[in-house]
Amino acid sequence: MTQRKSNEGKVLDAVIRRIEERDGVKRADMRDPEAEMHPSPVDQVSTFGGVLHAFEHTEIEPFPDYIETRKHNAELLGPIPAALADLAKPDECFQLLVPITASVGLKRSDHDGVRAALVVWVRKEAPGVEPRPYGSRVTAREAQPPGVPFPVRLTRYRPAMAMGGRFDFVQVAPGGGDAPRVERIARACEKKYRKLAAWKAEEGARSIIVFEDNDMILTNEQLIADALVKAEASRSDCPDEAYVVATYVVP
Repeated sequence: MTQRKSNEGKVLDAVIRRIEERDGVKRADMRDPEAEMHPSPVDQVSTFGGVLHAFEHTEIEPFPDYIETRKHNAELLGPIPAALADLAKPDECFQLLVPITASVGLKRSDHDGVRAALVVWVRKEAPGVEPRPYGSRVTAREAQPPGVPFPVRLTRYRPAMAMGGRFDFVQVAPGGGDAPRVERIARACEKKYRKLAAWKAEEGARSIIVFEDNDMILTNEQLIADALVKAEASRSDCPDEAYVVATYVVP
């Protein structure tokens, strides 16, 4: 079998188990078309009650290179909450809102300096930010601190439940609405749908596209569905079924 990338194998298995439960039949004759060097190498083929099903899997990004950008952002910003853990009182929380693209173009050798500059700025500005009840109009300090190549926003609030004393950073989306997500899904459709359509036309297979959502910050199933409707609007080769499988929650 071909080595699976990311969570592909687990995601496809989850969808297959869902079909087994829904249709009351078990998978059979599992095939790996890529290993077979099939001219239309979808990710998985199987039969259910004698009906051939062809599966394609793809990860969803809200904008190009998002998955890799998020990893770099975590390297840059991950240590900051610990460095500011003593800032909030037991009955309040601080949040630092940072662009999801903060680390783009930033060398890893510069991370320590940028983090230090952020910590200095937050400690300087935090006393002047008025704490407000959670859910009310939030006061904030917005600036591009010295030594930091991106703008940030510092908020302070009193949580509704007993979960105070925390400092967190929150990654916020760039502008552009849903256009980058629609573009990304449209590219995935162009790459995946042709292979699925070939299996449907030549083998009589039921075609299934599976979207993996591993982002709980900027993406959810409704945003994916809305973008997919736009991406498919001009296509005539849409698959028979589409699934979204979230992989950002570890059981």
